[in-house]
Amino acid sequence: MRVAIAAEGFIPYVGGVEIRYTKIAEALSRKHQVDVLTVMQREEVGGRVVDETEKIGRIRVFRYKPKRSYFAHDGTRVISEIRKYAGFCREILKNGDYDLVIASQWPLIHVLKIKETIDSTRIIVDWHEVWGRYYLRYGLKGAIGGVIERLIAGIPAKAHTTVSYFTFRRLIKIISKRSKILIVPNGVDTNEFNTCKNYREFGKIVFHGRFVPHKNLDILIEAYKMFKSMYEEASLHIIGDGPLLNWLKHRIAGLKDAYLHVAVDRKTLIKHLTSAWASVILTTREGQGIACLEAMAAGTPLIVADGPMNAFSKEVGIDSHNCLIVKPYVNDAVKALEKLAKDEILWNKLSREGCKTAHEYSWENLTEKLRIILGGDI
Repeated sequence: MRVAIAAEGFIPYVGGVEIRYTKIAEALSRKHQVDVLTVMQREEVGGRVVDETEKIGRIRVFRYKPKRSYFAHDGTRVISEIRKYAGFCREILKNGDYDLVIASQWPLIHVLKIKETIDSTRIIVDWHEVWGRYYLRYGLKGAIGGVIERLIAGIPAKAHTTVSYFTFRRLIKIISKRSKILIVPNGVDTNEFNTCKNYREFGKIVFHGRFVPHKNLDILIEAYKMFKSMYEEASLHIIGDGPLLNWLKHRIAGLKDAYLHVAVDRKTLIKHLTSAWASVILTTREGQGIACLEAMAAGTPLIVADGPMNAFSKEVGIDSHNCLIVKPYVNDAVKALEKLAKDEILWNKLSREGCKTAHEYSWENLTEKLRIILGGDI
């Protein structure tokens, strides 16, 4: 079977979306030819030149190279570029005889172009979030996004999949009643994280993930400044990549013991996570939260933000049991860090229970759900 995966994010770029579609491609490529239609976000990552076309095992990768930046300075997508990416997907699909197309919901427009090219019964739409009225925050552009979201939900696809039950509940409110919906959750490779022999650096605060506005990195930085004034040994390590990279470089310039690690390899990321004293991820929007699960798998106490669009704080996190859940404000984040610093029993409990939670999520579960959708053909 020939399978195409249309998703903005794929290795070597960093983020939950990138990990998800890499895992899906790897699982499907065991028996099928897999082509990935993605975006060249940067021409170089970690000293490695990123090619427009690449073969990784049995996976062929085709990257759309934007004429200018794919993301605007505020982290939102440039409309002209997502249109071109949609056209890029359509042209490749027109020239290939694909039996199945797995389309990430983002950036929306490309899903409609795929539907014009491929019979909808050969499409799986993969949903990370359902925004609904949240789109109205972005004015006219957001209102158009809301209309497109409903159009995509109305596609009578082979299946619509969601990354979490939270997203599933939001999707069923707008989706066609004829459509099949399945939850295909993300996982974590718990075997990667061996915390037994790692030295924990007291006060080492880590964030890892995409550098985008809703991750609230400005709140994290301000909270770190206040915590640093109380605990001199504190340090901040921000790990990842994304459209706010230049802003972030400027923001932490001159900030004592604050470090930026861009597009690090997997081994380096795990080393940081397993030596960290706390992981702080104050995102207010999350489809599920791979980064949060990875912090838990590392045995690192996790502080997350609550929010009406955060599936992790609603479904996975349990305050004061496997993580600390705070409001997305500077003072609240500082109080949580202080609580960890003063209560070793709580620190150990969050480390232990977080690790147990992470073990409930595996990539094998994702593979099994794909097997159900494809009738065992994986």
